[in-house]
Amino acid sequence: MTTTSIAACLGGAFSAQALHREFRHFPAAVDVSGLMTWDDLNTLLATHRLEPPRMRLHHSGPPLPAGDYTEPVTTRRHTVWRRLHPAALHARLADGASLVLDSVDEMHRPLARLAEHIELRPPPRPTARTARPLDWSNWRRRHQAVARHCHYQRRTCPDRVSHEPQPT
Repeated sequence: MTTTSIAACLGGAFSAQALHREFRHFPAAVDVSGLMTWDDLNTLLATHRLEPPRMRLHHSGPPLPAGDYTEPVTTRRHTVWRRLHPAALHARLADGASLVLDSVDEMHRPLARLAEHIELRPPPRPTARTARPLDWSNWRRRHQAVARHCHYQRRTCPDRVSHEPQPT
């Protein structure tokens, strides 16, 4: 499964309408099993300092308290961070909790490549319904740029001939 076929399954309007705005679930749309294996997930959990809210567990909607699966650790500089407790995490997951990892693409390169590919897709062309507001916006911006240019020209050259009639 390539990132191109995954992006094609999401549809052309995905990047313009849903990306970074809402969550979408595509059951069995594509096979993403090669993007992140269980070994990759175990490596992430073992090597990264994942604290809430970046890593959290949810069970039937609301998030579980972080103290249920982490333990506080104080460093030599007296900062407290939460260390993952593997047995407690496994027990919560066995009870039916869902693991949520935010920004996992920053930690795992295959997911980062997929996210970059989806974000780089060009937005869909404007339809007839949206073209007129865009035309008006473009005309207004061009008009404002010309007016700004003329304003600056008048301000920087005070000896230019005025177009107003001179009193006689």
